Order: sequence, then C-alpha cells, then structure tokens
Amino acid sequence: MGICIIASGAYIQGELKSSYGNIVPSEIPVKNRLLFESQLKLFEAENTTIFLPISIKLRLNFINLIT
Repeated sequence: MGICIIASGAYIQGELKSSYGNIVPSEIPVKNRLLFESQLKLFEAENTTIFLPISIKLRLNFINLIT
C-alpha cells in the first residue's frame, strides 16, 4: 500500500495571488487542471492512500477522479 501526501503551504502571494486569487499552492492551475489533480494522476496505484490539505474544497468531479 502506497501513501501520497499532497502538501500545501501558505496561501500564494504576489503576482500569482493577483492572477488566481487567495488559494494554496496545490490549487494553482496547470494545463487545464489543478496542480493537486495532476499530482493525483501520478499516484493512481490501486492501493494508494491519499492525504489532501484541509483547505482543498472537494467538488463532485474531483470525487469521481479519486474513486
């Protein structure tokens, strides 16, 4: 069984904040998806436990991504 921890620090600042708003780094958009969604694709192993920052708001399409 693998473990994937998607860490996220303080809210982004500066130019990124003015472009994307008040979000944590794992929510920065990369190639039409959020960074943490791309990270999840790297850990698609069947028995992987994934831990996300509490600040991430789960959306229905995201729940479908991880189930």
